Amino acid sequence: ANINPDLSAVQIVWNYVGELIFNLLVLVGAVKMSDRVIREMMGL
Repeated sequence: ANINPDLSAVQIVWNYVGELIFNLLVLVGAVKMSDRVIREMMGL
């Protein structure tokens, strides 16, 4: 297998960055959802 180590390193970095951004979006979404739920519960 003729694999370019630089290319694989870049791919690993991009995979890491992609997962990081995805986790950040999920976290923000969860916070906004919980904030909305808390406000509705407080509204009761």
